[in-house]
Amino acid sequence: MNVAQKVQLDIRSDSRGHCITLTRHTNLGCNRQEEGNGMALTLEDRLDIRELMARYAHALDYHNLPAMRDIWTDDCRFQADEPEVNITGIEALIAFFKDTVATVPNARHLIDNLYIEGAASEALCHAYLSIVDADTGALLGFGRYRDDVVRTASGWRIRSRVFTAG
Repeated sequence: MNVAQKVQLDIRSDSRGHCITLTRHTNLGCNRQEEGNGMALTLEDRLDIRELMARYAHALDYHNLPAMRDIWTDDCRFQADEPEVNITGIEALIAFFKDTVATVPNARHLIDNLYIEGAASEALCHAYLSIVDADTGALLGFGRYRDDVVRTASGWRIRSRVFTAG
């Protein structure tokens, strides 16, 4: 169910008595409840998931790999089509990231155009990814993420990620 919010603003002129009314309709889409999944995602959930994606990019780009334990679940999965990658488990993922940052230490991951759908305990997050070299500005790669994120006792975490190049 989508909930539309209507905001109305009246501005009155003292000298002529004119009334200007501005009406804005905003469809927040934040109360959508996916079929059969219980409670809907709140705005706070959506913001937390967006922040999770930003924390991931900053942790990877600035080589704070221990922080990945606060971003991914212990049993996480990461798959990519180019290069072909299929990793299971947080320790294997951190080892992969360690090799990755050693190969391209100045890479910056720009995650954008997030689209989140789901319910209160799990969601799908779709996003575009651009990877650039921080020194030269050269585009190193681009594609999209499809993340399965779950709410844990410690907050939202990435359970699985599929990266598709292009």
